[in-house]
Order: sequence, then C-alpha cells, then structure tokens
Amino acid sequence: MQKALQFHQAGRRQEAEALYRQVLGQQPNHAAALHFLGLLLHQTGRSEEGLDLIEQSVTLQPENADFLNNMGTVMRDLGRVAAAIDFFRGAVDIRPDQLAARDNLGSSLTQLGQFDAAEEIYRGTIGRNPFHVRARIGLAETLQEAGRLDEAIKLFREALSIRPKDAELLYGLGVAMMEKGKLDEAADLARQALAIAPNMAKAWLLLTQVKRQTERDKELAGMEAEHAKAPKGSLARMQLSFGLGKVNDDLKDYGRAFDYFAEGNAIRRKAIAYDPARTRGEFEAMKAAFDTAFFEKHRPSDISDDTPIFVVGMPRSGTTLVEQIIASHPQVLGAGELNILKTAVGKQFPMSMPGGFPGGIAD
Repeated sequence: MQKALQFHQAGRRQEAEALYRQVLGQQPNHAAALHFLGLLLHQTGRSEEGLDLIEQSVTLQPENADFLNNMGTVMRDLGRVAAAIDFFRGAVDIRPDQLAARDNLGSSLTQLGQFDAAEEIYRGTIGRNPFHVRARIGLAETLQEAGRLDEAIKLFREALSIRPKDAELLYGLGVAMMEKGKLDEAADLARQALAIAPNMAKAWLLLTQVKRQTERDKELAGMEAEHAKAPKGSLARMQLSFGLGKVNDDLKDYGRAFDYFAEGNAIRRKAIAYDPARTRGEFEAMKAAFDTAFFEKHRPSDISDDTPIFVVGMPRSGTTLVEQIIASHPQVLGAGELNILKTAVGKQFPMSMPGGFPGGIAD
C-alpha cells in the first residue's frame, strides 16, 4: 500500500492503480486502497467509478476527516456543491483544526451564495490560525462577492502587512482595486504579483484588463513567452490566451486576437458539461413553478407596483450609470447588484433535497 501511495504522489498513476487493485484483490474492504484508487480514477477522468469507491471508503471509515474532505472535493468537482458542503462540514465537525476542509467549506458556501455562513467559517479559521493566508484570501473574496468591497480591500491590506511578498494576496487586492475602478493601482499590484510569480497567468490576465496596450512592449513579450510555456489545454493557457486576445484587440491586430480568443474559448468549453435538453427542462420547470398564481400569492400588500427592472450588461459597460439614471425617477428604487435569489436558493433549496429547485418552492 505504501508503494502505491508513493507512485501516486510521484504521478506514476498506472503503476499506482495496479498496486491499489492488487491490495483490493487480497482485501476487498481495505478502506485506504478503495479511497485512493477512487481519487486516482477521478483524477484520470473516471469520476463516477472513482466516486463509488470513495463512497465505500467513507462508509467503512465514517469518522475519517481526510476521507470526508476528499469526498467533498470530488463532489464539488462534479458540480454537486450542495452535497459537497455536507462532507466538508462533516470533516470540520470531526477535526475542527483541519485547514483544508475549513477552506473547502468556506469556498463552497461562497459559491452557493451563503456569504454569512462562509464568513463565519473563515473568521473561525483565522481565529484558530492567524497566519493561515488562504483563509484571509477566502474571507476577502467572500466579502467581495457579498458586495462589501471596502471591507475586502481592508482585509487584503491587513494580510499583506503579514505577508507583503505573497503573490496571491497582491493579485486579490489587484482584482478588488479593479472593481473599485482604480485601474492604475490594480495594474501596479498585478505587476508586483508577476515580479514574484512570473508564471501567474491570472495576474497577466488582470494586467491586460486594466491596461490599454498601445505598442508591442516588454510586458507583451513576457506574456507571449509564458503562453508558449503553458501546457496546452491548461487553465493557465486559457487565461493567457484571453489576455493576449485582449492585448492584440487593443493593437487592432484582429486576426491574431481572434486566434487567441478562439483558443481560450476552446479550452473553456471542454470544462463545460452542457446538455441542451436538460437546460430546456430546467427552464420549463422554472416557468411552471413561478407562474402568475405564485406571484399573486406572494405579492406584498403595501407595494402597488413591484415590477422588477433588470439592467444587464458586461462589466464596466455602463450598467451602473444606467441604473442611476433609472433610479432618479421617484417611483423607482435602485437596488444595486443583489444576491438575494442566489442566497435563498443556495440556503433553502439544495439540489440534493427532494424536490430540489425549483420544485421545492411549492412547499
């Protein structure tokens, strides 16, 4: 078993798989062999088969916090975030000091829009381990998602006072400053992150988003070099492709820009499991649940007209200005970017619940 784990950690997956199966041939209920073979299968694209083995290992050792955390990670990778939260929470309940499970729980809660719960987890982690930077980053990102941008910026700055040369923190603050509209500061922070981690693809992408390219300079050459080194089909390659597409669009080299955008989109598409029939079914279910009778039943008695006005557009395209113009009318309230529906659905109607969303709305 030890040899199999060593092969697995070294990336020699075929040899590891053979040894795991050899162990299971002798001991079919060997929890560790079941678990790590399941993880290996997930890592090599055989997720459903792997998930079955991991579930068996958790059944055999339900108090193993590491098994629960890994189970949650696989569930989240498969898009089953609400179910993943149950396993992350189980791991934290068993081992409250397990940082990986706490981080996973916090990020998953944020993903479902459960910002208050995520904030509680992250602050608890920071209280236990003040120098755990991942929790500070997670908390700042949660505050950003919740629309509490100034608090997030303050948190990033506090974390940087502890770790001033942390590229992830510099990048996170850079994104926050971009959202704040302070583009020069965002560009400077992206450059600081890249000085520490030249291969940080997302920092290159951030730099392109806040800088208008006017010539083929050293930064562009550096990004092209990183793009050439990034493995084909990787997340880094995708981010660099989108960045180089934007840069070449600035330079009006549209043919080259289109080639980069096409490559980035092709990589992104492989990670999207899109089923048009399922999507049509989801929209039909929503139309059936949220019909006229539903809204009549829940209409507030003290509001004469609660018709919603949706302002939709790309980031930095003028949507905030349009909202301000409309909200200047005395009969219109400007509500900003709300997460109310996302939060309500995430808290009350997890997909694992009988009825799920939107069917569970009826009850």
